[in-house]
Amino acid sequence: MAEGNRREAGHRPAIEWVVGFVSAALVSCIIAFLAYEALFGGATPPDLAVSIDRVDRMRNGTLVEVIVRNDGGRTAAGVVAQVATMGAAGQRIRKTIRFDYVPGHATRRGAFLFDDAGISPADLQLSIDGFTEP
Repeated sequence: MAEGNRREAGHRPAIEWVVGFVSAALVSCIIAFLAYEALFGGATPPDLAVSIDRVDRMRNGTLVEVIVRNDGGRTAAGVVAQVATMGAAGQRIRKTIRFDYVPGHATRRGAFLFDDAGISPADLQLSIDGFTEP
């Protein structure tokens, strides 16, 4: 038994060296990636787009669900989405939704409610009116 302990104390198994080197390489790569992103990975400004997710007819109107997508790297705060359409009586109807924030590379959902049950997606004009940087 003493002979076996002497052999273990003086010699490490090859698998231990392999695992040690692989672990050190992995940690080094992670540190290098984080350093690169911190120095050169400048986040792109918010790139916002709004689209119709679905339109549901309700008993007393129309529910228009929308998706606001931010393809940029930075967060946009106070995002204002607007929809415009012509009402049944020929008047222009505008509605807005304010999203508190839309993180970079993320989506947020919202809905517009219209009294007119005859609204179709082709009648709607969607836009992003503005945002602030948090």
